[in-house]
Amino acid sequence: MIRHDIILEDTTLRDGEQAPGVAFSKETKLKILDKLIEAGVGWVEPGIPAMGGEELATLHEMLERKNEVRLIGWNRGIMEDVAATIDMGFDAVCVFQNSRTAISLNR
Repeated sequence: MIRHDIILEDTTLRDGEQAPGVAFSKETKLKILDKLIEAGVGWVEPGIPAMGGEELATLHEMLERKNEVRLIGWNRGIMEDVAATIDMGFDAVCVFQNSRTAISLNR
């Protein structure tokens, strides 16, 4: 039985590709999304819109399923990236500061 007072968020589709040698195909990403939805995951971080190309096309296809799951767009701390992600229609936006900002803040 799935508890409805717990919100599950998954980053497999984005964070999983940060492992050396891992690159999911579009078909694999869509299958993973299907399984996450079936498992009752409410929020999914599917990728990085600023990567463009096939990643962007896959994210657009995933956004067609917004009635089944909430999607979070992951971004560098660059306003153009954030604005583009918002315009795409993500339910939420995760902003990660860039390394220059982190270095400046730590001095």
